[in-house]
Amino acid sequence: MARKRLPEKLYRIGEIMEHSGLSRQTLNFYATMGLIRERQRTAGGHRLFPPSVFADLERVRAMQKKGYTLQRIREMLEPRHAPRPDAAETLHSEVFERPSEE
Repeated sequence: MARKRLPEKLYRIGEIMEHSGLSRQTLNFYATMGLIRERQRTAGGHRLFPPSVFADLERVRAMQKKGYTLQRIREMLEPRHAPRPDAAETLHSEVFERPSEE
């Protein structure tokens, strides 16, 4: 007997603010830039995000600490800028092996 898959919890901006410590303006800006992606919107137009938004935010923060601009981060995270099969590995080594700018 197949198990029923439970619906995935979707998060509103306010919940993400609580867990991430980022402001509403920052989260909306990240969403507008495409750094985080909404899954859907409510009938009232509120953005709803999948649980993966928290990993996305951590990735953006790590890249910012390495000195990358938000524009460069967006370019690196967009699939069209990473057409090669080894792109994820290249991205990881470029971001996590690059010294921080502190």
